[in-house]
Amino acid sequence: MKRIVYYGLTAAMMAMLLSSCHKTSDEGLAEAAMRTSASGEETAAEQTKADLVKDTEEETETESETEEWIDPRLDVLNHYQNLGVVRGVSDHLNVRDRPEMNGMIIGKLLPYNGVEILENLGTGWYHIHSGDLDGFVSGEYIADGQEAADLAVEHCREFVSVQAEVLHVRTGPGTEYEIWLDITSGEMQPVSGKEGEWYCLNINNTIGYVHQDYVQECYYLDSGFAWSPVADVSPTRQSLINYGMQFLGVPYVWGGNDLASGVDCSGFTRGVMASVGVYLPRTSREQVNYGIPVASMAEARPGDLLFYADANGTIDHVVIYIGDNKILQSAMSIGCVNVTHYNYNSYPVAIRNVVGD
Repeated sequence: MKRIVYYGLTAAMMAMLLSSCHKTSDEGLAEAAMRTSASGEETAAEQTKADLVKDTEEETETESETEEWIDPRLDVLNHYQNLGVVRGVSDHLNVRDRPEMNGMIIGKLLPYNGVEILENLGTGWYHIHSGDLDGFVSGEYIADGQEAADLAVEHCREFVSVQAEVLHVRTGPGTEYEIWLDITSGEMQPVSGKEGEWYCLNINNTIGYVHQDYVQECYYLDSGFAWSPVADVSPTRQSLINYGMQFLGVPYVWGGNDLASGVDCSGFTRGVMASVGVYLPRTSREQVNYGIPVASMAEARPGDLLFYADANGTIDHVVIYIGDNKILQSAMSIGCVNVTHYNYNSYPVAIRNVVGD
């Protein structure tokens, strides 16, 4: 499908498009496009009526091409009633428990995260909701109105929502390929591409495939996450997590080792652990052999490393557990250092205590 940005549509045209964006099928997009019949060819046809009568079939073909140009990313605007988008911050925006600078930090938002603006308090603070976050942020860093809509379409990500009760993720684009793992109804997975009728999903650092008949395409902005300073762990564990959190938003770079400019998953864990005197080998496949095995997530402590595997059982991703079922990681699928749930797209296959306490 050809894509263009929607900028320049009139308010009336935008309203008609948004009313139909919840339909993700070609039929839904076609209806939206047919209601916005203000193309250059149509204007020319009005000026030259003879051409319009003479070549109706050609114009119909042109209208069909115009239908393909409706930007599917407009779907992102359907998921908010009063959209706000984080902008003007280099790494993250703190979310506080009350609308003042000395309020307790209860979470963080990254650049271009989406929020639902619950209230503009009129004091320079917004009451917002984003993901599992409900709190207050400085309005200076929240775009709203048309600016927010423009940023949302520019920075949203393509996802698929699972429509089947259980859906197989395969190692290749076809039923002849091995089943890697299963995902369940309602799960959302980021899309990295499409091969024929099969969506490519970037799960950790490995591509899996699901058939288009069992998912629904949609577009979302990433959300913020709840977080507060880690308690009830050793000073060493507190220190390494606090150190790692300052790199939120740093780009994911394959093979990267620079915490300031870009790192991959194992480069990130290696750099953060070095800050407390724990020196790890370079790759996740090497790091999984370091430290003390931890039996289960029930026994994992903030500061432990969690490891994930590809379809062949080979370790391909490593993260830092920070407690409350959340992980700190540099992820290719998200594109930066971020915080998410430990099982956001698969479960860890190994847990290691590398701190040693």
